[in-house]
Amino acid sequence: MSLKRTALLSLAMLALAGCAVRPVAPGAGALMPAATRGEAGRQLIVTIREAEHTLSSAPGRTPRSYGGGAPYGASPYARHVVAQLEREYGLIWVADWRIDVLGVHCVVFQARDDAARAEAVRRLQQDERVESVQPMQSFRTAAGGSRYNDPYFRLQTHVTALQVPEAHLWSRGRGVRIAVIDTGVALEHPELARRVRVARNFVDEDEESFRRDTHGTAVAGVIAAAVNNGIGIVGIAPEVELLALKACWHEAPGEPAVCNTLTLAEALDFAIRRKAAVINLSLTGPDDPLLRRLVEAALQRGTAVVAADGGRGDRSRTFPLSIPGVLAVGDADSPDSLASAPLVAPGREILTLTPSGRYDYMSGASLSTAMVSGIVALLLERRRDLQPRDVADLLSRTAAPLQPSSIARLVNACGAVLALVGAGRCGEPEGTLASVDAALPQR
Repeated sequence: MSLKRTALLSLAMLALAGCAVRPVAPGAGALMPAATRGEAGRQLIVTIREAEHTLSSAPGRTPRSYGGGAPYGASPYARHVVAQLEREYGLIWVADWRIDVLGVHCVVFQARDDAARAEAVRRLQQDERVESVQPMQSFRTAAGGSRYNDPYFRLQTHVTALQVPEAHLWSRGRGVRIAVIDTGVALEHPELARRVRVARNFVDEDEESFRRDTHGTAVAGVIAAAVNNGIGIVGIAPEVELLALKACWHEAPGEPAVCNTLTLAEALDFAIRRKAAVINLSLTGPDDPLLRRLVEAALQRGTAVVAADGGRGDRSRTFPLSIPGVLAVGDADSPDSLASAPLVAPGREILTLTPSGRYDYMSGASLSTAMVSGIVALLLERRRDLQPRDVADLLSRTAAPLQPSSIARLVNACGAVLALVGAGRCGEPEGTLASVDAALPQR
């Protein structure tokens, strides 16, 4: 390559580099202070017909925050009217600028609340100094926003299938205590920070093994993974208190965990004495007299017991499904569950937590059960006096049939919560928990 061509190429690269780092220039319009951008519900826009048209440069700087050069300043008439409107209507100036195309001076005012804004708009419509008045509106891009900043939320099809985001506008399970009787749980996982209130090991004294256990971690993650923490996934009931009670252990890697009468009895007794509102049993086995008595004691005390229905075997001889009052949950993606379980939730390729701060897809009725335990917590936050039979009735009434020939019905978190509170409707795309709470009657 010749020296001349090399020099030209270098100059071209420098020019491109200069373009790449060129900063984005601010627009010529008024810049609203960041603190006021979220107050659209209190704001209104007023236009004033200019009495004179003297522009010294590009429009767009507010008269109270001029930039360099010779920016546009409102006419004396417009400034006078803005000051009058502020004073007479009890409004606060936010920003103003000239719209050349329409020949008007445009002002954003803020009222003390939405009712005051509505009254100001009504009165200003009759004010001869005002060319037009309207409420400030909010708009959103059509890309489909999310109320969560958890990056894996869009991979959690089960969360949307159960209408959990809509239910979260009304409840997140705050303060409801769920006992997860299972293997151990990865207590250090960032998604479970401040969620595990108590951890107990009824199998051995191996704390390291407790924190490496996969099944209990996955179940806990489905129930209680934190929301809006900028990482990972969304839990069904992210504000519950977990009792992580290890009663099961892995005898071989990749094989189902096992438990026995002694470890399960100790864990059930602990959960009852610690006043767990929900006991999650993502396990199954033979009918057991001692364990039956403990589960019945829990139910009599008002504790909801949620258990996995794998759809195999005689339910009348299976623990804990054979116990009246236990809420049996099947895997909506399993033909066996569809044939036997009255309530189902998704159970295939569920993204959840694994030890060492990781995530993975897992499958089975164990995870379906965890979803329903989380939904029960959403109900109990709204009504702590709900009895297990009330919970079962609410879930059954609001569940949707999957197939005409199947007894199985898919639970619906939003439908159940709204049936309980008696207000609102599912499918609302926007809102906040605080705004909904303000509209609810006192509990």
